[in-house]
Amino acid sequence: MRLFFKDKKSEEDLIAEKRAELMAELKAARDDIDALYANLSYVVEPDMIDCCIYELNALQLRYKILLNQMKDEEAKACMSIKNGEEIADI
Repeated sequence: MRLFFKDKKSEEDLIAEKRAELMAELKAARDDIDALYANLSYVVEPDMIDCCIYELNALQLRYKILLNQMKDEEAKACMSIKNGEEIADI
């Protein structure tokens, strides 16, 4: 007898949730970068300019890391689909 539990999530659901979380974080990081660029155009003090530049570099690095994570998740999803097809063909 096979029992199904509603609280148990499939691998596809977990991948979809992870992708949605990463997309939300990417959008938030992009919004932060855009806001910082807008603020940077109004800053005139040299120390504040330096501060904005350091913050911008940190945000761009965060965005790059999130983008790489998204690419890794997409690759994992493609591999799991590919592996599933290979198993089904046997």
